[in-house]
Amino acid sequence: MRRTHVTTEPSVLSEKRSAGNKYLIFRVDQVSYGISILKVKEIIGRQTITQIPETRDYIKGIINLRGKVIPVYDLRARMHKPERSPAESTIIVVEKMSEDNLVLAGLLVDAVSIVSHINKEDIEHLDLPMEHQHSHYVVGIAKEENHETILLDVEKMLSDEDTEALIDASSVDYL
Repeated sequence: MRRTHVTTEPSVLSEKRSAGNKYLIFRVDQVSYGISILKVKEIIGRQTITQIPETRDYIKGIINLRGKVIPVYDLRARMHKPERSPAESTIIVVEKMSEDNLVLAGLLVDAVSIVSHINKEDIEHLDLPMEHQHSHYVVGIAKEENHETILLDVEKMLSDEDTEALIDASSVDYL
């Protein structure tokens, strides 16, 4: 696994889209996770997150990014980790298909580490029981010496129904 330092420049991230085996590595509660760089639109720092009432605990709310309303998913809550202040977090903006539309979603993570080149042969696929709550979106584990990174499928992790509900809810004015 070859490692490259991550950048927060959207233009540089766009140039890296050509390699399908590059992953953005980030941390949640001291565990390393990775998502395909092809799904990453940009990385942004602290943002004001508007909470939406009556949503699932892992849906933090929405942000306004250059005029676009983007739902934000708290990966700590999604993975049943202790809560942390959003002010100490980073948002990874990813692209996802929802029905026939390409939509943006934010992933609230503790820290973004690097962009890593991971060969397919370095990925160990897991046979998790179907009843395991994360089995449908864990792609596998990338191993490098004594370090492991859990690889996630963004499309499967973010449900269409959650994304659509957040976008609909964000168009309503709350007093």
